[in-house]
Amino acid sequence: MIRKVLLAALCGFIGFNSDAQDVNKTQVAPTQAAQTAPASPDNRLPCQKNTTIPSFKITQLDTNIVFNTSAIKEGKKTAFVVFGPDCSHCRDFFRQLFVGIDTLTNIDFYLVTPIRSYLAFRNFYGDFNLDAHKNIKAAGRDLEFFAMEFFGVKQFPYIILYDEHKKLIGGFGPGPAMSELHN
Repeated sequence: MIRKVLLAALCGFIGFNSDAQDVNKTQVAPTQAAQTAPASPDNRLPCQKNTTIPSFKITQLDTNIVFNTSAIKEGKKTAFVVFGPDCSHCRDFFRQLFVGIDTLTNIDFYLVTPIRSYLAFRNFYGDFNLDAHKNIKAAGRDLEFFAMEFFGVKQFPYIILYDEHKKLIGGFGPGPAMSELHN
């Protein structure tokens, strides 16, 4: 019986890693885009055309509070995590991330979901006790779907990382994101 459970867990882990590899195919590589001359017409993502942190609204758990990303200051790396509150891959990613998130003091996190369901987001917020982590600066819903379009998000979770000068480093699926966050 134990062998069957271990085999099922191993198969699940391999399946999760293969999904993460599919996300890698859509990574944003700003340095590569900057080195090649733009094709006509310019098919780059908006985040590759404007590599500075964009201004958009994140409606927080208390729907009366809206955080605008224009308030993000220089000095620390910034990570936007675009996720679905009911997505099993997202929940697995956050379980891994939250094991050591408090050691990542050089990164401010902004969790963004395009999912409109207040209830799903509220449950996620409570399940992961987001208030307990000092480097999660805002978590909420992107009711205008800005992040999805600007960053070209195709799958959840997707992490967009900016340096301490608010310049784009890149976009990553869950596997590579962990190593990038710890650099």
